[in-house]
Amino acid sequence: EHLIDTLRDAFCGARILSYVERITQYHRIQASPGFHAAADELYHLLRDHGVPAEILSFPADYDVNFW
Repeated sequence: EHLIDTLRDAFCGARILSYVERITQYHRIQASPGFHAAADELYHLLRDHGVPAEILSFPADYDVNFW
């Protein structure tokens, strides 16, 4: 029962919807301040829930592709 309660709490639809609503408040065009703010918000959300997270950054260069 404890496992089921833990999973139910972790995957609460209302909570997930609130996270989506928070992220959609940012203008998330690539390399924009809103994109970085949304990534930062997700980073802190994950860390607050004990999930290891990091934000990766790559230089903008027209001659280099990152996959």
